[in-house]
Amino acid sequence: MQNYTENTTENDKKEESYGGFQYRHNYDEYKKELAENRQNKRARTVLTVIIIVSFTVLLCLVAVFVTDTIMRTKGYTFSEFLKGEIPAASSPHKTELDAAQIDALYAKCTVKVTADGERTGSGTILTDDGYIMTGYDTVSGAAEITVTLSDGTQLSASAAGSDADSGIALVKIKKTGLQCAEIGDSRALEDGQTVYCKELGTAPVQCRVISAGGEITVSLQGDFKSIGAPVINKYGQTVGVVRSGDGSAVTASHMDAVLKSVKKLIILTPQHDITVNPTPLFIERLGVYIEPVTETQAKIYKIPVGCFVTSAAGADGLLKGDIIVSVDGKDVYDADSLASALSDTGPTLKVYRNNAYTDITLK
Repeated sequence: MQNYTENTTENDKKEESYGGFQYRHNYDEYKKELAENRQNKRARTVLTVIIIVSFTVLLCLVAVFVTDTIMRTKGYTFSEFLKGEIPAASSPHKTELDAAQIDALYAKCTVKVTADGERTGSGTILTDDGYIMTGYDTVSGAAEITVTLSDGTQLSASAAGSDADSGIALVKIKKTGLQCAEIGDSRALEDGQTVYCKELGTAPVQCRVISAGGEITVSLQGDFKSIGAPVINKYGQTVGVVRSGDGSAVTASHMDAVLKSVKKLIILTPQHDITVNPTPLFIERLGVYIEPVTETQAKIYKIPVGCFVTSAAGADGLLKGDIIVSVDGKDVYDADSLASALSDTGPTLKVYRNNAYTDITLK
């Protein structure tokens, strides 16, 4: 009896180790249910991980969307920020300047720009070797450009670059050792912030930012209507250029692409003695403005010689940025050769676009 009780107790302990009394006569059923329980547990674990990861990804996407939306109000995107294309905001440790100090700072780097002896505007010296930023409308199509410095010296200038869409133009004078302005970050501007506009020989006019962001508008006072005048922040940095009498101004942010290109050209131009971005010429047959791409420029930028389309397309299929290299097999290299080749009806243009060639047949 004692042995039976001991054996029964020992067997009960063994049975409890694989599931208890209910499985004492069916070990296979126990193993099956145990496997199912383990599988269900793993499934629940995987599902929990998926939910956590999905929720985390969703939070990240929401954060990126909100951040991108906020950044767009300042004129740039989150992807640009990640690429490091956003200039640092003006340091809060910079010294704030008053009107008198800004006047003194810009006395020598602000100039007067005259086109064909009639149109006048302001300009700001960007480099110590003579590159000057001004308004596109001031110098567009001009045969003769004159720059007047702070000491009254008048120098002949040549077109160095232009962007009709943003209202920016650059001219070049042959002089070195010039005092130049510092370009600031227009994205740091806020509505209601005080800025200054200045033209040669006058005290800076205090204005307020009416709207900031991708473009800015300032409250011009009195008779100040100088196209091309710099918009200056409280740190004495140029953050834009006036492009019309209503106070609309192109921001430094808007000028990023142009300025990056110009900085590259500033290095190349003296070495290769080329004219960069001459005044665009209108091609009536196509309804677009073009600029010639010279052999020297073609070698530098690894693009074909031809006619660069600088304006929004007029003819079907042409896009801004296209380079027209030939018409019906005839090479074109400037406005005259292009106009002559377009005399035939229904010509086919060979165009260089996005590093590839394509044919466009006009009606």
